[in-house]
This record gives sequence, structure tokens and C-alpha cells, in this order.
Amino acid sequence: MKSWNATDAKRHFAEVISEAEQEPQVVTKRGKPVSVVVSYERFLANEMHHRERSVGQWLEDLRTWSDLEADPDTPERTSRGDQFGDEWR
Repeated sequence: MKSWNATDAKRHFAEVISEAEQEPQVVTKRGKPVSVVVSYERFLANEMHHRERSVGQWLEDLRTWSDLEADPDTPERTSRGDQFGDEWR
């Protein structure tokens, strides 16, 4: 990634935009990164990838996965004796 200080990025904005089509461009202020210029296509791809989902949507997906992955042949749990016996006290 190419890095631009804020003043140069302002002066050469057309170049920053043009180069952002190839790879993200970092803009710095006082030597520290403050922003990144990316192409619109990359922004949309990132937005789709990281779109926030509600808890309800996650739970609905979990229910669907559970239904698909559930093993209907798994026997129900039964009670078992005390594994420590009288020695536990």
C-alpha cells in the first residue's frame, strides 16, 4: 500500500483516487495513519463481507444449522450412578 501525508493527498487527490483503483492508499497525519482510500468495488465487497447481522438472524441461522446437523439416532441421556460413591464426603 502506498502512503500519502494529508497535504500531499489533498494536492494530488486525482492521483490518489486513480491509484486506489489498483490498491488501497493510506493517508497519514503527523506520521500516523488516519484513513484509507479504496476503490468503490473494494468498498462494496468489504461491506458485503462484514455486514452486521442482528442477534435474531444469527439465532435463526443457528437453528437451521442445528436442524441440518442434528443426529436423530443419538440416544437420550439417562441417569447414572454417583461416580464418586461414599468416598466423596
